[in-house]
Amino acid sequence: MNYLWDDATAAKLDPVGRLVYRSNILGADLRVTNTGGGNTSAKLGEKDPLTGKTVEVLWVKGSGGDLRTSTRETSRRCTWTSSSG
Repeated sequence: MNYLWDDATAAKLDPVGRLVYRSNILGADLRVTNTGGGNTSAKLGEKDPLTGKTVEVLWVKGSGGDLRTSTRETSRRCTWTSSSG
């Protein structure tokens, strides 16, 4: 297996961009992913636009789209609240 990750490229990207970059690299190797599928995700701290507080956000590239061609637009931002305070 070839190591395709490039630290210099990744360093220029924001956290969601790194998720897309990682997804594209994984999807490019058909030995480890299926064409037209695959899931990747990243849990990130982002500023809530209403409260200004940092909240955990889960960015997901879900099934039904090809990892090697995924983009920021094909990923989804999911937020949740905790009842534990």
